[in-house]
Amino acid sequence: MKHIKRWLMLRGAGITNYVPQQHLADYPDMWTHLFESLIRQAGGTGEVWCKGPSCDIQFDCSNLIRRHRMEFSEFDEFKPDIIWQRGSYSDYRPILTRNPKAIIIYYGAGSSWCPPVNSQFDMILVDCKAQLDVVGKLHPDTVCKLLIKPAVETIYKPLKLRKQYDLVFVCNRPREFKGAKWLASRLPDGTHVLRIGPPDKWFEYEAKSGRLQVKFVGKLAPKDVASEACKAKIGAVVDNGKSDSGPRILPEFLAMNIPVLVRNCVRVDQDRYVNSWTGLSVNNKNFLVRFSHLLNSWESYKPREWYDAHIATDKAAGKLLKQIHNYMEAKR
Repeated sequence: MKHIKRWLMLRGAGITNYVPQQHLADYPDMWTHLFESLIRQAGGTGEVWCKGPSCDIQFDCSNLIRRHRMEFSEFDEFKPDIIWQRGSYSDYRPILTRNPKAIIIYYGAGSSWCPPVNSQFDMILVDCKAQLDVVGKLHPDTVCKLLIKPAVETIYKPLKLRKQYDLVFVCNRPREFKGAKWLASRLPDGTHVLRIGPPDKWFEYEAKSGRLQVKFVGKLAPKDVASEACKAKIGAVVDNGKSDSGPRILPEFLAMNIPVLVRNCVRVDQDRYVNSWTGLSVNNKNFLVRFSHLLNSWESYKPREWYDAHIATDKAAGKLLKQIHNYMEAKR
């Protein structure tokens, strides 16, 4: 893409407790990896801007820098060709206003997946087909596409470990909408569960009653998740679909080669992430039958093979780059 050289991603509050020089392979932020792959395949350079105390992070790749500032007026001379707004942050509106020629892409997180009707974007990215239908109706003149959300493959990778648990459930925000209550109450008696993240009252109750065998390991650094999660036969993604959108733990499980049980209301492109290679979709009625089936046949699933072929970072970035190219061609 010869005419697209400068890329900008706008983020919310960023983590600043990293050293200024970073190996990209060790950096745990999926969005940074996806953005780097996008600009690398496009032959350009890019910056990621995050709200927060002043800090610049330079990676060991020459095409990307990440900047943390409370405001970005010092970079007014930076004129991006494409701006990817990753969230509905009103503080970034002046940046969009002073770059009227830039192509603006929107992806909102969680409940912000649909931008306001009066907003103007060239492309809107969403996580599932139901969202695609809604956004298409509310923004009929805007190109709307499904986003493939990968994992950080250098961190979430398969490890050949002895299987000690039937199921792993990862949740760092123990709230009911994340599905812990729904899952804990439905698992069969005696199920061995690995619980990663702060303890929640629902799994604690089932553990204290003796109905479930639960190992609580607390919140783990991203680099330590695989060494625990890969001890489980299957993983569960079961939020209620009302607050979360495109939960990152789903591609992370697949990248770690862990077959998945995915609740049917999870807002994700289930055709891409949940299939005969990766796992099963479950609901209130069929949960026990499908849980038992997957637990007894987990070795026949090949989630990492599917992930590499259809979801991996370079695949996801390549597909998005093609969509951007097609949009530019149609505009001519």
